[in-house]
Amino acid sequence: MTELQKSLGAIQAYEAEFDQALDQEFGGIWIADTHFTAGQILKTLDPKAYRTGLSEYFWHRLQELLSESEN
Repeated sequence: MTELQKSLGAIQAYEAEFDQALDQEFGGIWIADTHFTAGQILKTLDPKAYRTGLSEYFWHRLQELLSESEN
């Protein structure tokens, strides 16, 4: 596995965590017989806001991990 593949895997993992956090906080909506999660909605309707939120989430998690490693 290359370093790029490892990095992409880590990014995908943080994206999945971020989506899960959005879904837990905001839930989703049903339209007809289809359920849309908050993560899906934000990613589709406002990709810039999604990427901004993901970036903030990533840096917050990184700070947590660095703080834990110092203790």
